[in-house]
Amino acid sequence: MLTEAALIKVDISGAHYRLTVKPWFSLLDLNRNYRIFQDKSVVDIAKQVFADAGMKDVEFDKLTGSYKPREYCVQYKESDFNFLSRLFEDEGVYYYFRHEEAAHKLVLCDAKSAHKPEPGYESIRFLPVAGDEASTPDTLSDWNESVSSVSQANVTLRSFDFTKPQNPVEATSQGAGQHPGDALEVYEYLGDFTDKSAGEARGQSRLAASRAPRRLYSGGGDVLGLACGGLFTLTEAGVDRFNQEYLIIGVNHVVEAESHRSGDDRQARRVNVVAIPSGTLFRPPLVAVKPISNGVETATVTGPAGEVIYVDEWGRVKVRFHWDRSPDQPGKTSCWMRVAHHSAGEGFGNVDLPRVGQEVIVDFLNGDPDRPIITGRVYNGQRKHAYDLPAQKTRSLWRTQTVGLQGDYGGAEKKPPPNSKGFNEIRLEDKGGSEEIYIHAQREMVRDVLLDDTLTVQRDRATRVGRDRTTAIKQHETTTIETGNETHEVSKGKRTTTIELDDGTTVRSGNYTVTVDKGSVTIEAAQSITLKVGSSSIVMNPSSITLDALSITSTARVGNVMNGTTTEVHGKASTTITGGVVKIN
Repeated sequence: MLTEAALIKVDISGAHYRLTVKPWFSLLDLNRNYRIFQDKSVVDIAKQVFADAGMKDVEFDKLTGSYKPREYCVQYKESDFNFLSRLFEDEGVYYYFRHEEAAHKLVLCDAKSAHKPEPGYESIRFLPVAGDEASTPDTLSDWNESVSSVSQANVTLRSFDFTKPQNPVEATSQGAGQHPGDALEVYEYLGDFTDKSAGEARGQSRLAASRAPRRLYSGGGDVLGLACGGLFTLTEAGVDRFNQEYLIIGVNHVVEAESHRSGDDRQARRVNVVAIPSGTLFRPPLVAVKPISNGVETATVTGPAGEVIYVDEWGRVKVRFHWDRSPDQPGKTSCWMRVAHHSAGEGFGNVDLPRVGQEVIVDFLNGDPDRPIITGRVYNGQRKHAYDLPAQKTRSLWRTQTVGLQGDYGGAEKKPPPNSKGFNEIRLEDKGGSEEIYIHAQREMVRDVLLDDTLTVQRDRATRVGRDRTTAIKQHETTTIETGNETHEVSKGKRTTTIELDDGTTVRSGNYTVTVDKGSVTIEAAQSITLKVGSSSIVMNPSSITLDALSITSTARVGNVMNGTTTEVHGKASTTITGGVVKIN
């Protein structure tokens, strides 16, 4: 595909032009895009990218490897060309172009089986020439070998699986070294794989990419049929080891045609070839650069219809980035993302899960767009603060919101308005003169204290219970009122006190009064009742009542009757019986 034509100069020899020819794949370097791929292999991703770009001349059937789906893969502010290139390089996939009369096709490869000789060029003779003599057609006139004695032979890749944090995933790939320096380790922390075999495969690919060009061959001649990705066997070379099969990894065509000036019909043409032995495993070098996020982003938490809190067993959520233009698929907008908390320990810490619709702050581990993590939340124009700002700027709070129906509040003195949004809240007011800590429980509130609980109130305390209050104390209870009164009032209903052992009331000064406005007073004891004032007393037991005092006066306004089987009246000094009428018998 001709992409550029330029007139360089015009001189006595004629006009000089520069033509730039590129494959159609290069067109994919003209765009920039953001998009997310989930649970797709590199092959599936490539098929989708090519299809979206309208590129059909791609052959996938030469691939022999098994490529595992990537849970989450992001094309991040980069061209389709760079995106696919870095994925191919990471997986060890490479490509060449097969040129046909009406098209050129991109052929994806990962093994020698993807290559074959061009028809008629299975075997190429080596035939050197002298001086400026032209090469014989379909021969190579020079062939050179370049050998590097130092290369990587030890690659270690490491990653981290948060589900098994105690066991870092590490994969080491080694090759046959030919130099003491080959033993030097290439260690890289990727952090994006959880399977050791996946790490080993990537390590082997990196190792092969480094070692493939250790033994390079280059040469040229008049062999127009040789093309990149093809195989050929060199014959009749003076160096015996040169006579072998090669894989062409680079081709350069040079053509000079100046017959219009020299009158010579001959054309100077040469094909320069770079190749490796066909038995050498070829892998592409890591050239394409993976974009790095230079800072945090915000996104919106997503979930299926009807879900308010959509999480997995690890408390991870899914989001939709603001740059994501793909059709909305609730619950499938991103990978599961871990959420940072203020504290996270084994069985302890705090949990405050983002809810669907909230705007969250997303950071990326090591700047990798494929490894997002949620670090915070922010308010926006749709979801504002609970209290008006800046009017309530002195308030700090933690307020949640009820999920689902609030349920019945039967028996509650105060009930929330119908269809209102319930919430739990802890609020701190720091305005001078109005400082306050406020706690609101939408339904039940439970306190569990395993040892002591101390409450100190410097002034007043008021408690109101809308229905019942029950207090259970296993041992002692002490109430001390230093100054003032204690009042118990039962407006409606009864008061019952049950005591298993003794009950004592001591009034040190003042009076003790029991008043029953309506009804009666009953005092009942199984053994005795004693009323005592100074030396005077009344003692009642099941068989008798004894009154003991210096003087006992019995006054009845109507009648005073004493009945008994026997009645005795004794006066040690005297006995006086008086009355208007005194009857005996």
